[in-house]
Amino acid sequence: MKVLHVITNLETGGAEKLLVDLLPLLKQGCQVELALFQGRKTEFYNQLEDIGITINSFSENTNVYHPKNIFCLVKLARRFDIVHTHNTACQIYGAIASLFCRAKWCTTEHTTTSHHRVWWFTPIEKWMYSRYTHVICISEATQQSMLEVAGKSTPKTTVICNGINVRKYHDAVPASDLKKEGKIITMVGRWSYQKDQATIIRAIAKLPDTYKLWLVGYGEMEESLRKLANELCVNDRVLFLGLRNDVHNVLKASDVVAQSSHIEGFGLAAVEGMAAGKPVIASDVKGLAQVVKDAGVLFPHEDADRLAQEIECICEDEVLYSELVKRGYKRAAQYDISTMAEGYMNVYKKLMRNR
Repeated sequence: MKVLHVITNLETGGAEKLLVDLLPLLKQGCQVELALFQGRKTEFYNQLEDIGITINSFSENTNVYHPKNIFCLVKLARRFDIVHTHNTACQIYGAIASLFCRAKWCTTEHTTTSHHRVWWFTPIEKWMYSRYTHVICISEATQQSMLEVAGKSTPKTTVICNGINVRKYHDAVPASDLKKEGKIITMVGRWSYQKDQATIIRAIAKLPDTYKLWLVGYGEMEESLRKLANELCVNDRVLFLGLRNDVHNVLKASDVVAQSSHIEGFGLAAVEGMAAGKPVIASDVKGLAQVVKDAGVLFPHEDADRLAQEIECICEDEVLYSELVKRGYKRAAQYDISTMAEGYMNVYKKLMRNR
């Protein structure tokens, strides 16, 4: 069985990180390769290349919506039994390419909503979904959102939650290059419109000076986030760590892991925090709430006052802290990457039986 995964690029992001962890496991049960619309070499790219995953790059910097990506995808897809797309550009172009290729087409829906879901795009999106034999949704909230859009054109869907290498985070040692003073609150996530680091920065401003914030990631919101920290006079308490390839070590050095988001299909960073043995506090939004509810603490979306109160309560109450650590790790164990890989392989086997 030959399977081709297709994604726009290997920059830092949830879907990209997912493939870095997932493809090595899938490689044990099938022949798997990766196609990139943009093939700039990144840390994720190097990790996959180092373990022998074949990467097919259509270009280095061309716009992901460039029409030539359709032609490249059609040509490459003809060599595979199953083609599995991720993210909007690849989903759309994959649907078009399926008209010219007899492979089974599968996609993973990673978000509960996105900027492209506007009224004029709905007919395109309905047609897009109709071209896929199977859609994997990373959460029940993601599945519900997709079904609302797809309507009568809905293909067969399966919910397979994202996963991580739980043992890697549990056994990690604290990052040695970071100076730990006071209480450390950490958020891992792209600095983009989907996330909500601004609310955490506002919360830190309401807490005593002993509370510090580490932000791991990169993105177009960096300038505005730095400006906000400066305006609130907490720029000396907010550390922008940028991209890190040792997130497990950073989390291990933290006291609390926070995940503040506007939009979240699942909440992989929250699972990582739980696996690292840290209490997790997160926005009460679809997808993320499913992961954290009853295992961590949820706060109302964009409510910095409530977030600050909850963080202080967690850090000051040793009994609560220990209980959240215990419940969080138990929840993280349910999302081990091996379970996810097994789910993907089961979908592929069913697709092959129905050829």
